[in-house]
Amino acid sequence: MTISLSSINLVALTFGEVVYANGNFNYFNGTKLIPINTGISAANAAIITLKAEVATLQTQMAALIKTPPVIPPDVNQYPLTMTPVIDPGASVTIGQGPDQIVLLLSQSPTDTAKSEIAIILDGVVIAAPLFVTSNGGNQIFTINGSWGGTSASHTIEIVGAGIGVQNLGVGAVSYDFVPYVYNGPATFRQDGTHVNSPSVWDNFNLSTTWTLPISVPPPPPPPVAAPPTSITATINGASTTGTLDQLCAATPANGALVLPSGTFIGTSTVVNACTITGAGIDVTILDGTNLEPIWDKACLVPTVGGVTVSGMTIQNFAISPSLGGNATGVRDNGPSMTTTLNNFKSTKNQDGILTTGGSWVISNSIFENNGAGNPGSGATHEMYFSAGVGNTVTLMNITAACGPLATHALKTRATITTVQGSSFTSNFTDPTNGGNAGSVIDVPDCGLFMMDSCTINLPAGSANYSFFTYGEESANNSVAGLAVSITNTVFNDGTGTGGHIVSSNPSATLNVTGSTYTGSVAPTITGWTFVTGTIVPVTKA
Repeated sequence: MTISLSSINLVALTFGEVVYANGNFNYFNGTKLIPINTGISAANAAIITLKAEVATLQTQMAALIKTPPVIPPDVNQYPLTMTPVIDPGASVTIGQGPDQIVLLLSQSPTDTAKSEIAIILDGVVIAAPLFVTSNGGNQIFTINGSWGGTSASHTIEIVGAGIGVQNLGVGAVSYDFVPYVYNGPATFRQDGTHVNSPSVWDNFNLSTTWTLPISVPPPPPPPVAAPPTSITATINGASTTGTLDQLCAATPANGALVLPSGTFIGTSTVVNACTITGAGIDVTILDGTNLEPIWDKACLVPTVGGVTVSGMTIQNFAISPSLGGNATGVRDNGPSMTTTLNNFKSTKNQDGILTTGGSWVISNSIFENNGAGNPGSGATHEMYFSAGVGNTVTLMNITAACGPLATHALKTRATITTVQGSSFTSNFTDPTNGGNAGSVIDVPDCGLFMMDSCTINLPAGSANYSFFTYGEESANNSVAGLAVSITNTVFNDGTGTGGHIVSSNPSATLNVTGSTYTGSVAPTITGWTFVTGTIVPVTKA
């Protein structure tokens, strides 16, 4: 059948369009159809050529769009099973195919019964049972298959099977190296329900789900570790150049290492009793950005008693949650040693100060904006002093103000703690970041605590209403005494609650003579067997 020119609706055509009619190809010049082999100018011929090329490209694109992705056949027989591992915690790889699911799981070393789980992909059980056999460390499970890449969203579920889940930690879940977003429940034995937590505990009916949006980009590469800075300092008056660890190693017993002004990257043990002095707070700065602290502990780790650190700021030291998430500025390496800090500042570290049971003398120092929530085995604080046999902590002219992720401004398990002329302030916890609000000052294991001429602050918006808590965890230090003396101290309450001074040990005594408060009501004092003195309102002029 031949199409005639007269049967074509010219209104529907666009300029340059080519149609077949009367046994010939014709192009539309905006008014009428003209046979291609007659009356065509060079310009019109170029238009016709361009139109034809566009049409060809459109045809090719349409063909590409209509062609579905080719998915290799899946040769796996599901569910996949694992061969029992000989070494506890050894990596497990099962299945074949171009797509890969990687799970980073951990198991508490105290559990004799290990977790048994099933992995469900898009509603299909692809691996079961899997046994998590690590003893506290991470164990990697890799599952291979052919599931269509990341051309569509996928969901992965971890479900308790067989004996179920026993203290299972979920470190990471990925599909073709794209991280999934955790949105499943996590039930904790001790702390109640924590949404968006990476760990689950004793939950036989566990079902945690990860969903991958197609638009989620691959994770960024890990930060490049910062190289230590070369520092020109003096050791016993002689000019010496080296990294912080080289300088500390070169400082002899009873020697003096003096650091210049500036910001330096470095970390070191301190193996000799000596003094390490900077040019002043915020003048000499030791920075730990992207630097792993020595022994995963702190910027400076004294291994002997008699070390004094002064005249500097230490900031930005951190370790991963799997290592404890509790890096700090200065940390002793054991009990039965005394460390001294003076004219010192700790900020933006995971713990402001964290100790290992030794005795400490700290004066004229600042601890602020530290804390990392509960990243590892416990909370983080501005000042935390561990228990030690007969250890003492002496604090003079201290300012400790909780960052939003610090639990206590001061938590001391020392046998005897003495505080004078210092200020302690609670936090404004951000619950979405894992902060854990606590009392401003906590003395959890009893013992002797003496405070004079200090200020304890509960600003408006404080996440906890307790000024002071005593004996909440144990009476381990009761052999030294069950007594607290707080004299000439001001309790500032901006919460409208009055605040609380609480003892969980009914045999403890409290002396609060000469102390005052600001706020609408007086602090509540509860749990003490005997209280001397009262807290009276601040007299206004």
